[in-house]
Amino acid sequence: MRRFLFVCLCSALLICFNGCAKTPDDVKERVDILEEKGNSFVDSSNKYSPVECGSLEVVRNNLEYDITNNNSSIQVKTARVGTGDIMPVYNAKASVCEDVYPQFKVATAYLFDGIADASDDNLYTLNGDSEVLNSGDYYTFSPKNDIEAGEGGYPVNIIRGNGSGWGTPTGFNDQYWFEEFSTEKIYSPMREEISENVSYVMYDGNEWKLKDAIEFVELAYNENLNKTDSQKCEYKVQTVMIQKFDNGTYGYLFEVAEKDINGNWYESEYNYPKGKYSEYNEKGTFEDRVQSGEPVPIEMMTYLWAYNKEEICCYTKCLSLKYTEVVDDGDNLLTLYGAIETLSNTLADKKSMSIDCAELNYVPYCVSYNEDGESYENGDLQIRPTWVFRTHENNLLDLNIGEQYYVDALTKEVLVIR
Repeated sequence: MRRFLFVCLCSALLICFNGCAKTPDDVKERVDILEEKGNSFVDSSNKYSPVECGSLEVVRNNLEYDITNNNSSIQVKTARVGTGDIMPVYNAKASVCEDVYPQFKVATAYLFDGIADASDDNLYTLNGDSEVLNSGDYYTFSPKNDIEAGEGGYPVNIIRGNGSGWGTPTGFNDQYWFEEFSTEKIYSPMREEISENVSYVMYDGNEWKLKDAIEFVELAYNENLNKTDSQKCEYKVQTVMIQKFDNGTYGYLFEVAEKDINGNWYESEYNYPKGKYSEYNEKGTFEDRVQSGEPVPIEMMTYLWAYNKEEICCYTKCLSLKYTEVVDDGDNLLTLYGAIETLSNTLADKKSMSIDCAELNYVPYCVSYNEDGESYENGDLQIRPTWVFRTHENNLLDLNIGEQYYVDALTKEVLVIR
């Protein structure tokens, strides 16, 4: 199943392709290690007095109280809010930077260092109708004349006009298919401290400390693979899945989250089980629904797979979003308490749920679609602050795992993803 879905992703890419100012960012995001205890949300009798809505600072300062005093059927262990001071609703477009070709060559040179000559213009192809990389166009780097093809295809690097990218310097060899190997353990470096002692022997026989591997991946994105982004963002490893080969060695599968220019996180999970938006399977295709005026959420999944030490087997990069207009200042957002209450009331007949980490993320929606376009991702987008509740760690290896819900932090609309 996963191989089929991943091949579909690859084929599609080939075809069209930021609390308090004194608090450090990493502390502002981790409610479990906050030292300063606010008291503006406890009345004179020291009784918990929940707040339903407020500014982003209010939301952040309320997190610990909302978790500790939550008596609903939806139990939340931890929560994450970005480091931003504002979280507006934006209209946006998916696009690359203006000098995309030379920047793509820089990213390609990093990815294919020691493997192929990324300075050779003859190895690049612009798949489009003009010298400008429009949303439906893409650049391809393919050194197929210099490198023997792996099973299923040659090494390649691709960047689309909407900023999404994919590449593999190894090609589709036997180790490429990470979903076919067993998962030894899952780490969440944004929610737990990774010990210096955590280390695994990779497929090439070299031992690689997990902390070093995480640093390697974050540097890869923040200094090299982000070159074509139209708007500065920060990439950070959110989850690591330790995949075990039959010979007893390991590979690292990294889920990478993206933080926008204000310090707010984008939602980073696949959100369409079985390739479709589950609640609306019977309402037509994505394009049909958008054209009829129904906004549709867009996936922002980014991941990287490495089975040898300090070597990338394959990576993906989600859309590059450029904000064009502020639609709502976002100064009256649902607090975690408000979001839990909203979801609990909406799902009154549903069994109780346990949520490891509730997240206030940005979710991009396609709000209008040009029927002549090649993908709904290339339409008019709106970026909305949304509380995300999921009962699973991540669904990189199983798109249908667990339950997932979106609660719009402004409209209170609840979306049942799965």
